[in-house]
Amino acid sequence: MGAFLAVVLALYITLAEPPKSENQVKNYFESGTSDVQVKVFGRVIKLLADDNEGSRHQKFLIKSNDLSLLIVHNIDLAKRVPVTVGDYVWVYGEYEWNEKGGLIHWTHKDKRGSHPDGFITHKKKTYQ
Repeated sequence: MGAFLAVVLALYITLAEPPKSENQVKNYFESGTSDVQVKVFGRVIKLLADDNEGSRHQKFLIKSNDLSLLIVHNIDLAKRVPVTVGDYVWVYGEYEWNEKGGLIHWTHKDKRGSHPDGFITHKKKTYQ
């Protein structure tokens, strides 16, 4: 039975695409890579005004692995995350490169099923 489980686990690891660590995000920043799914842990360093053009988005900056990352969270599709400066969050979404560090969006469920679901976890509660 042990060998069977090892084969199943190896197959699962091969087929599944695990979230990239914040160290990988630094590599993406340095190489100018965009459109990749990432999972990062960071501290909220600044709250920004909502973007109310088109779909409404909550915006805030986090510091993760010496990078400043803009989090762009769609509040028409998901609940607002009640973050304050100094809070820690896990963010899973799509990384887009920019010269300031990059941004992460798609931090919500995709109702059409055409994109991986994202999330933000804050104080043991997940928002998506």
